[in-house]
Parts: sequence; structure tokens; C-alpha cells
Amino acid sequence: MVLAQTGMTAADVAKATGEYPQRIWNVTLHHVAKAHEATGLADVRVISVDEVCRTRGQKYLTIISEPKQDGRPTRVLLALEGRDSKTLKQIRDHLQRRGLDPEQIELVCSDMSAAYIKGISEQFGGALLVFDYFHVVKLVSDALDKVRKRARREFPEALKGVRWAMLKGDDKLTEEERRLRQRVCAGKLQTGKAFNQLEPLRTIMKQPDPVAAEKDLKWWSSWVGRSKIPEMKKVSKTIREH
Repeated sequence: MVLAQTGMTAADVAKATGEYPQRIWNVTLHHVAKAHEATGLADVRVISVDEVCRTRGQKYLTIISEPKQDGRPTRVLLALEGRDSKTLKQIRDHLQRRGLDPEQIELVCSDMSAAYIKGISEQFGGALLVFDYFHVVKLVSDALDKVRKRARREFPEALKGVRWAMLKGDDKLTEEERRLRQRVCAGKLQTGKAFNQLEPLRTIMKQPDPVAAEKDLKWWSSWVGRSKIPEMKKVSKTIREH
């Protein structure tokens, strides 16, 4: 179990201990089930809903976790195959069997998936739905990358090797990537203009004052919605709708 907790696969643990992988799985699943039964859910008020791709065949898991708070680390409450509204019903039923009253959930954090929104409203209707920072910003950074790909077909030399310079956080840039970003942003291509629309959103999404954040987000959506960049106009509309 110590080896498994380090992130080693069952096959790796089996090789290190001289056991069959299936025996490692049996031991691991036994202790995971035992830990789940011992985990109290009576004080859970906030949950996060997220997805992870299981395999290259696009099979997904929905993961329900409790974010870290009050000195307690993040903990996974359940992971189930699927990512539609029916999966949320299965999750609610399972957590209810383990002693969690759905009415006690005050806030659910999720991405903007229509299936998750539907499932959350049906199964945790009394909770406030919050779209998390990562997924909102990712929506816009994905749009920026689409702008870059489109522009590169027309201006291959001007945008050669700039992908990560445009997508990385400022604190993770190398000096060469920083120079590339500055050059693109100072030019007239839509890639630089789209990046200059992404950066204000990152700042707004970190605004601790909700009144100021709402005002700034409305301004941002209106500003980007009037731009001549179709990918950014589309994502602005999505954010306004949500």
C-alpha cells in the first residue's frame, strides 16, 4: 500500500515485491473499500465535479472530491465511469448510502459541461453551482490556440514555434519564449490580439471582490464580443450564457 500511494502502478508494485499483479489489486481494493467505509461524510458541504479520460478510447471517469479546507487536504469521495447526467444520479445514490444527505451540499464546483450542469441541478438542486477558475480560463486559452492554428496556416514563419510561448503562465516562460510572446503581441496578427484578451480574464478571475469581479467580467465579455476574432467571440458568448 505504501508503494501504491507513491503513484506506482499495480504492475510496478508486483514487480518490486515479487507478487502477481492481481494480488496487488486485491489488497489495494480491500483497503480502499475499508477506507471509504470509515470516511465520514456528515460534515461535507462543498464538492467538486470533474472528469478524467481513462483510456485513449475516450472513456471517461467522473470524480467527486471535497476541496481542501479548514486544514484538511483534498479528498476523493467517489469515481465512477461516465460523464453524463445519469452519472450524477449514481453518484448521489452512492453518497447517500454512505450517509451524505444531498441537501447538506451548499456548493458544487464544476466545468461548463451541459451534462454536468443538468445532473447537478437535478441531484443537488439546493446547492450553488460555481464554474471553477481553471475551466473558465482553459476555455479561453483553447480558443487562443485555435486562433494560433488558423493564423499559422496563413503566416507559418511568423508563428513558428510560438505555441507554448502563448499558452504558458508568465512565471513558467523561458527567456526565449518571453521574447517570442512579446514579438507576437506587438504585431498585427490576431494571435497576439487574442492573447491580449486572455490575460485580463486571468486577472478578473482572481478578483476577490464579487461585485467588482461581476462588473469586470461583463466588461470583458462585451469587449471580446465586439472583436473581429470569431473564436474569441464564441467563447465570450459561452461565458455570458453561463
